[in-house]
Amino acid sequence: KQGDIELTEDGKVFSEADVLTKKEIFRKNLLRNVFLIRQILRVLKSKANKRISKEFFLDILERKLSHEEAEKELDILIDWGRYAELFSFDDETDELFLEEEEVANS
Repeated sequence: KQGDIELTEDGKVFSEADVLTKKEIFRKNLLRNVFLIRQILRVLKSKANKRISKEFFLDILERKLSHEEAEKELDILIDWGRYAELFSFDDETDELFLEEEEVANS
């Protein structure tokens, strides 16, 4: 019917899963399908202190997007990465960073 949706098998598994399993499914799909998340992780892993400013990624995104669009896009990527426990974000310093357990997850 018009307006109805159907869940894929993965969607059904996700909808019935506990929180930890949902995060695992989300993490797997994020890494498989979102190039910018993989790039963020690659940059973080390459840094000795495993930290980098949000501004670094904003500058890159602003080559193709307006400042507002770049900010919105990066905020979504940060939210997704945090939910999937791939990396963390420090609101005080505006830095993305990896914690030890996140290095193991990514």
